[in-house]
Amino acid sequence: MKRNLRDMMKKTGSGAEPSKEQLDGLMQQAKKYEGKSETELMNELIARYKRGALKDEDLGRFVRQAGPMLTPDQRQKLQSIIKRLRG
Repeated sequence: MKRNLRDMMKKTGSGAEPSKEQLDGLMQQAKKYEGKSETELMNELIARYKRGALKDEDLGRFVRQAGPMLTPDQRQKLQSIIKRLRG
């Protein structure tokens, strides 16, 4: 997973190699949500979006960064989630 995150950050960021701290931070975030159900994750996203902790520009950035790594089905699911958040 770390290699994919590093590649994604290089492709969509400034082109610089991400620091160990950046990668560690991303891995800690991923572990925080590990083992949660889809419903739990969706509820967390909705709550963060409603209180302003997750903004439209954050969603757009994520789509641009993660989109190239997703399968067509995953991209469709992501678009569905974003539509639900904004709806």
